[in-house]
Amino acid sequence: MADKGRKITTGRPGDEYYVPKDYKGKWVNGIGLPVNGPQNWQGPACDLPPSTGSSESVKVTRPDFRKVSKDQPIHDQN
Repeated sequence: MADKGRKITTGRPGDEYYVPKDYKGKWVNGIGLPVNGPQNWQGPACDLPPSTGSSESVKVTRPDFRKVSKDQPIHDQN
């Protein structure tokens, strides 16, 4: 059975998620696999988005959306 992701916005600030390295979405649409296992998963299960390139995943930390806009890209391209 495939792993199910969770919407990143349903987590708590500081929660860590694995997302595809080439994911181009914003925080508001972001779906990732929680790093800390099922005991900390918030919200309903969702299918993970398909990767368009490499199958590599990177770890991202959910920011505090009172300080960071949900419309910013997950992988900031500065």
